[in-house]
Amino acid sequence: MAIRNVATHTASWWMNPKGYSVMQGYKTNVSFACPKCQASVISVIEVPEPRWSEDRASEKTAEDETDVRCGKCGTDFLAHVQNTAGYCDVSLHEYPNVEIQAGHSYYDGPDEEPWVDYTVPDYPYGIFMDSYHETGDLLAERGGDGASLINRMIFVQQVGALEAYLGDTLIHEAINNHEVILNLLAKDTELKSKKYTLGQIAANPDLVETEVRQYLKSIIFHNIPRVRELYKIVCGFDLYALLADNKDALFRAIEYRHDCVHRNGRDKDGNQLDIFTRKFVQEHSERMKSFVANIQRELIPNPKPLLSNEDLPF
Repeated sequence: MAIRNVATHTASWWMNPKGYSVMQGYKTNVSFACPKCQASVISVIEVPEPRWSEDRASEKTAEDETDVRCGKCGTDFLAHVQNTAGYCDVSLHEYPNVEIQAGHSYYDGPDEEPWVDYTVPDYPYGIFMDSYHETGDLLAERGGDGASLINRMIFVQQVGALEAYLGDTLIHEAINNHEVILNLLAKDTELKSKKYTLGQIAANPDLVETEVRQYLKSIIFHNIPRVRELYKIVCGFDLYALLADNKDALFRAIEYRHDCVHRNGRDKDGNQLDIFTRKFVQEHSERMKSFVANIQRELIPNPKPLLSNEDLPF
């Protein structure tokens, strides 16, 4: 993409994001027609660092979310960004049909810390519940009013704990079941498009499991619609059905998390959010706990009850 060509439009508007993202220094130039006012938008946005440790270009894809603003009408658009070995793809969440031109990514930030591999825990539910109890105790002891930094930090941690649970649980269920891996390879668009030589397969007997694991690790687990489709394939149930009346509240929680993480607790218009009262944070925590409990019941439909002291034979 050549920015100079787009810049010849008579209604072009330039702006740079104000550090909303935490994607650590990689950027790209984008241009598109604003779906609200039709002005030509030209912007520099932050993008995630490619997965340089992978061998093939198709496997280096990393993704995240960021904001893009139209400088004319002032509308902020939440955008999904993918960076594949420097080649960027950008789409607007609410306007997926808007064509966006994106250039190559480039590094424009401080030196990165060494990448640390992440090991999926054996019991994601226990870790989630530990976080639930610890954040609940902290909220009760140190929580403040609706604009409290402590409240916002607790809220972000709670949403992060849910995302970690969703990701760890999905990976755990997939890599421990050969039939599930075959189902993923057959039904997931990205996985079924991957191709390997006989030499690569012979050299690494665990190639398929490794690729599935790394692919699932790359998913953004607050992208609930995508996570929903993966859970259908891997676990055989619909997350939306388990959310029931809490679906809209969870989506709003994810949007608020975005405001907390990328805008320091302000909305897209720069207004300080004061909704994070103790009651608000605790209610969302309970909704997320209920959602996780519903998932656990689907995964383990008939758990054995814990024995009481009266049931013990000694």
